[in-house]
Amino acid sequence: MTMRNVGLYWFGNDLRVHDNANLLKAAAEVDDLLCIYCVDPQWLLTNRYGLATLSANRWRFLKESLLDLDKQLHQLDQHLVVCYEAPVKAVSDLASEHNVSLMYRSRQTGYY
Repeated sequence: MTMRNVGLYWFGNDLRVHDNANLLKAAAEVDDLLCIYCVDPQWLLTNRYGLATLSANRWRFLKESLLDLDKQLHQLDQHLVVCYEAPVKAVSDLASEHNVSLMYRSRQTGYY
């Protein structure tokens, strides 16, 4: 029995399927692709001034965008795994659990 080449694609701010060269590359290089997005719990905490990293409107927009991305992925027989834990732990756990051999993440520029 041959081992399947499993890849993990970690979405960042690029929540799109269309015109996503890195996602296309990942899909071409592996047998199975795990698509994930990590919601860092730190984003949902408030600072000492009572301000959240994500406003209610931005959080609502992000959730809607993730639902839309999952719909786009379903059209390609994929689905989106949304993790609600520290990204490094989530990626590490999923990589171990699924025997991931290749990881992909697009370059994120800017502060957000």
